[in-house]
Amino acid sequence: MTVITASDLADDPSEEDHIQADALEQERAKATVDPRSRSVVATDGGQEYEFPQLHIGDHVTDLEDSDATMLVVGLPSETAGEYEFREGTTVADANPDYPVDDDVVLVVFPQRTDVAIDPLTKYSYPRSRLKLETEIHDRDDGEGGEA
Repeated sequence: MTVITASDLADDPSEEDHIQADALEQERAKATVDPRSRSVVATDGGQEYEFPQLHIGDHVTDLEDSDATMLVVGLPSETAGEYEFREGTTVADANPDYPVDDDVVLVVFPQRTDVAIDPLTKYSYPRSRLKLETEIHDRDDGEGGEA
């Protein structure tokens, strides 16, 4: 299914294009995150799923603002309630709608013109706020493959 958003429309979209884009954005909004279970729950009665494990190099988006793709660069062992991204402020403090015991994921916002990742600012997110967009490494899905 192709998703069309208002930003995908040409400079002079027709009224029909706006109606279609609005309808599709409303459909996408029906899925929300239940932070207590770390599951995505479709509010229209659809299925829910658990968040897959993330790995360094995976591409993710923020469920609250999916405009930019981020690159996973760190997976600290501390929980959101323990990990301080600035003195005295934890990831849980900055994200009160997500579980205090959530995993923490460090990401950067790389640009096409960047030549290195090290100088980029790292941002910390609770795991359940991120959606996996692209897996960089093969996953062990238990369906055979190379041993």
